[in-house]
Amino acid sequence: MMQTLQIGAKKGMGMVKNVIDKLGGVDNALKLLAIIAGAFFIVMNWSKIISGAKAFITLLALLSYVAEGDWEERHELQRQGIAVAKEAGRYLGRPRIEYPENWVECYGRWKAGVITAKEAMPLLGLKKDSFYRLAKKYEAEALWEEDTEK
Repeated sequence: MMQTLQIGAKKGMGMVKNVIDKLGGVDNALKLLAIIAGAFFIVMNWSKIISGAKAFITLLALLSYVAEGDWEERHELQRQGIAVAKEAGRYLGRPRIEYPENWVECYGRWKAGVITAKEAMPLLGLKKDSFYRLAKKYEAEALWEEDTEK
């Protein structure tokens, strides 16, 4: 049996020598062996990379599903809370701006041209947007009242 192994090894060594000679020497054979080993490593790891990517995509899908469910649950709870607050008569959101006590006087003076809007704003304690929003609302209410009186 030992002789059979020696004969097989000699034939194998002969084939390896022939391949090395055809490749142009030991250096080139080692370079080729390194390339083949690298390719083998990449191929073997490629399946791991692909399975890892699939696992990562699955994980992202799972996280997305959980996040979406969490978002929907939070928004549903918010809707329920808002509905309960409305039923209880509590106002939610930004407080509404009411007409100041001296609104009618200052508005009349502004419309008559006695004072400018810039002069009326500090007298009323209002900012520009609030002043014009209330003026628009007041005019809409006044027009509506005039229409109902006719």
